[in-house]
Amino acid sequence: MKISKIFNNNCVATLTDDVEYIITGKGIGFQKKIGDIIDENNIEKKFSIIDDNLSDFESLLSKVSVDYFESTRAIVEYAFHKFDMKLNDAINITLTDHISYAIQRAKEGIEMPGIFNDDLAMFYPTEYSVAQWSLAFLNAKYDVDLPNDEIGYIAIHVVNSREGNQSHMAQNMIYFLKEVINIISKDLEVEIDQSSMEYKRLTTHLKYLAHRVFGGVSDLDNASDGEMNQILSAKLSKYTDTVVKIASFIDQRFDYAISLDERMYLSIHIYQIMQSINRNK
Repeated sequence: MKISKIFNNNCVATLTDDVEYIITGKGIGFQKKIGDIIDENNIEKKFSIIDDNLSDFESLLSKVSVDYFESTRAIVEYAFHKFDMKLNDAINITLTDHISYAIQRAKEGIEMPGIFNDDLAMFYPTEYSVAQWSLAFLNAKYDVDLPNDEIGYIAIHVVNSREGNQSHMAQNMIYFLKEVINIISKDLEVEIDQSSMEYKRLTTHLKYLAHRVFGGVSDLDNASDGEMNQILSAKLSKYTDTVVKIASFIDQRFDYAISLDERMYLSIHIYQIMQSINRNK
C-alpha cells in the first residue's frame, strides 16, 4: 500500500481498487511523503470514507484528534463482531464528532439534557447494547465519567447509521412505534409484555411499516383471500376499531394511507399479543 494523502503524523490515506482508505497508526505519516510505502506493522485502523463525506472528514480531522476516529472504529468493529451489525461510512464522521464533544463536555463538567434512553432500549435493544458498551469503553479510554444519557445519544448514531444515516430517523421511528403501541394498549386496556416474542414481532413489523411511511413508498393492496380472509373474519374483527385508530394516526400525522392488507397484518399481530396476554393471566 502506498500513501496517496497525508493528513497528519498519525493518519494517511491509500488508494486501493479506486477506493480511498484512511489508515491510522502512531507515527504512520511521520516524515513520509506521497508515494511512500505504508508500514503495515504500524497500522492500527483502516476504514473507508465515501466520496461525498471526504471533505467533511478532512475538515473534522483538522479540529479533533485522530484518536477519536480510532474510538469510533473500535465501536464499529465491536458492533460487527458482536452482533454482525454493519454500519455505514458516515458514522466515521458523525460519531467521531459527537465523541470529541462528549469528552470535552465531560472534562468541563457540562451536561447535556436527558434523552429517551428507555424508549431506545425498548425499540432498539441491539443498538442500545452497542451504545452501553461504547460508554464503558470511552470512560475507560479517556478516564472520564460520561453520564448514562450519552448511551442514548450514541445509540441514535448507531441506529441512524444502520438506517442509511437519514436525519432524525431514530427519533421519528421511536415516535411512530410509541404512538402505535400506546394506541393498542389504551384501546384494549392492556399492558403489553415487552419481553414477549409477540411484542418483538409486532415492533419488527412496525419498523418495516415505518420505513414505507417515512419513505412515501406506496402500500398497495394485494388480493388477500382464502384462509387469510377466514382468519380475518372469524378472529380479528374485534380489533378492527383499534386498527382503524392506528390507520387514522398514520394518515393524520404522516399523510399516509395504509392498505387493507396492512390493516389485516396489524390485526394478526394484535390478536397474537392478546392471545399471549390471555394465556399468562
